Amino acid sequence: MSWNITATGTKGAVRRKVADTTIHGDQAQGEAAKAFISQVLDQVPTNGVVVEASGHHDAYGANLTINVRSISLVLDEPNEAAEPTTADEQETS
Repeated sequence: MSWNITATGTKGAVRRKVADTTIHGDQAQGEAAKAFISQVLDQVPTNGVVVEASGHHDAYGANLTINVRSISLVLDEPNEAAEPTTADEQETS
């Protein structure tokens, strides 16, 4: 059984996308990968990130690939990457 996670954007947006991804396949492997990706995102030095992760597990073996690349996002507005702190701010942004 296989699973895949792909996300590109600000660190906060990617963190949410990874956390919200439903793993179809090896649940333990997928959830461990999501936890690892979350930890690695804290170390990315730029405002943007690309995450590509996939895994496969069957009766003959398992494999896991995680690629996290930092990118410099060019945003239209300087505060576009800022995270809203409350539900009210999310609705009005």
